[in-house]
Order: sequence, then structure tokens, then C-alpha cells
Amino acid sequence: MAAQRSRRSDFGLRGFSLVELLTGLAIVSIVAAIALPGFSSLTARYQLTQGAHRVAFEVGRARMKAIGENAYIRVRFTNATSSNPAPNQQGAAFWLEKSTDSGANYLADGATQYLPNGTAFNSIPSAYLVFTRQGLTSQAASISIRNSTGSTKTISVTTMGRVTVQ
Repeated sequence: MAAQRSRRSDFGLRGFSLVELLTGLAIVSIVAAIALPGFSSLTARYQLTQGAHRVAFEVGRARMKAIGENAYIRVRFTNATSSNPAPNQQGAAFWLEKSTDSGANYLADGATQYLPNGTAFNSIPSAYLVFTRQGLTSQAASISIRNSTGSTKTISVTTMGRVTVQ
């Protein structure tokens, strides 16, 4: 008799019924459907922030390169495809160019950088920003980036070369 009771109690502990599994799956699906729009806007904000910080980093690097190499360095910006884009890359791009003859002629210096998908330059300073050998710019500049939801971030560059993201 005792052996029969233990078998019955072991039988009840085997797992979940099909109804319980389907109920759990339905609850998880409903929660995921509610949360999905929030994830897409979160992704757009992340891409905007990533793009703004990438541009700010490269502008700051251009300033340091100008000082370190005693050369004029400019950062070029475009919303169009560059003349030789990397595979599967198109859209908003920027790159560094170097001049050793006081800014008369420039040559590409490094690889073309691309903004994340879904982002583009909203406003750029006349297609390029030039740093002198002392790391200064002739005028303050503001570079604005927007994402697919219309949000923007602005990178400000002072005449002294200070770069901030707002």
C-alpha cells in the first residue's frame, strides 16, 4: 500500500501540462508585443548617441593629430555616398584629410567613417572643419545629427578646439 502511494505522488511531479505551457507562452508573447515598440525607439536613441560620440571623438582626434603632426587637418562631412565606400556602407560619412603645405592641398588621411544606420547629418559646417597646426579652428562650428525618429544631437566645436556633445 505504501509503495502505491509513493508511485502516485511521483507521477504528479513529472512536469507541466500542455495547457499550462500554452498559457505561459501566451503571457510571454503579450508582454513581448507590448515591449517591442519601446525597444525600437531605444535602438534609434542609441544609434543617435553612438553616432554623435563617434563624430565628436574623430573631431577631437583630428585636433590632436594637427598638433602632434604640426599639420593642417580637416574633417570632411557628407550625407551622400563617398566616392569609394566600404561594402554595404552608404549614407552619412566623414573622414580626415591632411595638409603639410599650410592648408592649400589636402589628401585623405585614414579610413572613411560612417554614421550608424538610421542617422544622418542634419547640419554640417560647409562640408569640412579645419584645424590649424596649433589645434585651433578659424570659427566655431556646430554639427547636428538626426535619427529616424527626428531626434537630434549637436556636436559643438569652439575656436580653441574644445568638442562637446549636447
